[in-house]
Amino acid sequence: MKMRYIPILGGTIAAVCVVGAALLAPYMPTQAQLAPEETALLAEWARIGDALAVQRMVEQGACVEAVRADGTSALMTAAGEGHLDVVKTLLLHNARVNAVNAAGDTPLHFAARHNQPEIVAHLLENGAAVDARNKKGVTPLMVASWSGFDKLVQQLLTAGADTEVVDEDGCKAATHAREVHDPVVREVILKLLGA
Repeated sequence: MKMRYIPILGGTIAAVCVVGAALLAPYMPTQAQLAPEETALLAEWARIGDALAVQRMVEQGACVEAVRADGTSALMTAAGEGHLDVVKTLLLHNARVNAVNAAGDTPLHFAARHNQPEIVAHLLENGAAVDARNKKGVTPLMVASWSGFDKLVQQLLTAGADTEVVDEDGCKAATHAREVHDPVVREVILKLLGA
């Protein structure tokens, strides 16, 4: 009689293992995380803007999702440094345009922080979430606003950025814009934000 339950029990255990593996998959180390030297090299080529070296590495099997310890990817680094050719190369090889690092920042956050309008345009054309929020609830529009990048604020608004989003402190982009030191730029940004 007990023998009848063994296959059922075995099947149940197997099903639990399959479901458990699927649930844990996002937390398992990636190929890049298992090869720190590869991660460092790809990130370095992205930082200095060598699109050809990035291309060669990816063609030889380097993982485009290689991340540093803080979760910063080569795409994030290239976006912040303004290396459009590297950004294009990584996106052509399926780098995730909305990947996040440990702080929750996306490549679009990096581009906004460093006033990279061409990179912002390309990321948006490739599906970047214009209102992506990091772990503090900060959006690229907020970053551009407090940095005083009025043209970038206009660009993000044209792309549909929401001026009503609030961060974890309850602040909108306009609240951040009021911190801009240059009074002329501050007024321009506040006007753009409708504040």
